[in-house]
Amino acid sequence: MFVVLVGLAFAAYAPAALMPVLEDYARTWRERERLGEYVRRLEEAVEQQERLAAAFRSDPAVNERLAQLDLRYQHPGEEVVPLLPATNPASADGPGWSALGPDADDRLVPPHGPPWVLWLEAAARERGLLRLMRDPSIRTVLLLMAAGLMIAAFVLYPPGLADRPQP
Repeated sequence: MFVVLVGLAFAAYAPAALMPVLEDYARTWRERERLGEYVRRLEEAVEQQERLAAAFRSDPAVNERLAQLDLRYQHPGEEVVPLLPATNPASADGPGWSALGPDADDRLVPPHGPPWVLWLEAAARERGLLRLMRDPSIRTVLLLMAAGLMIAAFVLYPPGLADRPQP
């Protein structure tokens, strides 16, 4: 009976204690994915700027057009319409500008995680246990229940008393 009570205490304690760690991991994982996409966009912008710089160095048509724009030269009958530059990928959506709010995909385990962990998360989500374990007030109750079960196990069934010789 001692082992059963200790097992129940562990079953209540483990999810309550590990859920904050798992939530932190999920936030870090989502932030890493977001930053990876941001870096990819920046690399594309750098490649585009390198192509543009190479065209400035070697293409006379680009240099002629650039001179026309800088000197505001226009051919007779030509109308020049100014255009706003494309948005810079390093502008307002860079790292640190947007808070990590709750995503529509609030997974705790990345899709490339171990299959048994993905199965556990899906099963817990299906049964509503994941939402229950993520509630801080419920987490506190589970930790108190685990402590109570451990105390009950040691008070009611102290280990080693059965092994001692009776006087």
